[in-house]
Amino acid sequence: GNGGYDVDHYGIRVSYAPKTDRLAGRTRIDATATQDLSRFNLDFVLPVRSVVVNGQDATFTQGQHELVVTPEQTVASGAPMTVDVTYAGVPSTIRSEGVKPWIRTDDGVAAVGEPEIAAWWYPANDHPRDKATYDVRVTVAEDLEAVGNGILVSRHTHAKHTRHATRTWHWREADPMAPHASFVVVGQLDLTR
Repeated sequence: GNGGYDVDHYGIRVSYAPKTDRLAGRTRIDATATQDLSRFNLDFVLPVRSVVVNGQDATFTQGQHELVVTPEQTVASGAPMTVDVTYAGVPSTIRSEGVKPWIRTDDGVAAVGEPEIAAWWYPANDHPRDKATYDVRVTVAEDLEAVGNGILVSRHTHAKHTRHATRTWHWREADPMAPHASFVVVGQLDLTR
């Protein structure tokens, strides 16, 4: 985990292709600065394309497990902060600090497991004390299911009459939880209520 801010909400949008194990996404983090922030860290291992803080492009560097973000302007202590991170990569190829938690299956993936999994599919302040709410949208091939935490809000099919039809599954967790408890499972699943 990282200091200097407290996350309120994660808005995660990812697409996943089991055949190539490629995950592409954009995560919006709504947080509050707990000290003046001229820079801050997020736990994340996938390659990042861009970071925007409070509507302005930010500079960033990536280490083995850390995304270091330098906003255009210092975020004042007590101020709200919105961070948008766009990224893409192949999670199963990444080992960080000896850990490789991404679990491929015959028809998808199980991104689940404590204490390390969040950083392999979305940027986070990965500490048990920094609990937040979640909206997770996962886009996969139409013949697959995607399951996440909380309640299923919707499942929407795109380009239904083509061979590349996809479906977006939207899961919402309204009770704050730690990042290591978040999960996504993609595959041939039977969902029951």
